[in-house]
Amino acid sequence: TGMPCDIADCKGDVLSAATRLNLALCHQRLGEHARALETLAKVLEADPACVKALWRRSVSRLATHEYEGARSDLEEAARLDPSLGEECDAQVARVRRREAEGRAKEKRDLGNVLGKRA
Repeated sequence: TGMPCDIADCKGDVLSAATRLNLALCHQRLGEHARALETLAKVLEADPACVKALWRRSVSRLATHEYEGARSDLEEAARLDPSLGEECDAQVARVRRREAEGRAKEKRDLGNVLGKRA
């Protein structure tokens, strides 16, 4: 989603990669991020340097609160395609914000639970 990348950049069976990347995007749009991750794993197994698959996996990892994995995928995508550095940096900043928001919510929720026991 939002990835300015050409499928031709992916190695191996381009048709299979394109089909799986599109299927993963469909899963993402339906909110089925676990299924998207499974599909993207197959693309990355065939071609670990497929930048579009790394980007899409970062989106699903963010949606499933796998923040470290999302950052790692974005850093690898930027390393493989330096022209995406700014876009990847912006997405990493979004990951960090969501992670901080998640920690703050957990802290509030924990405080509420502990406060009710007192």
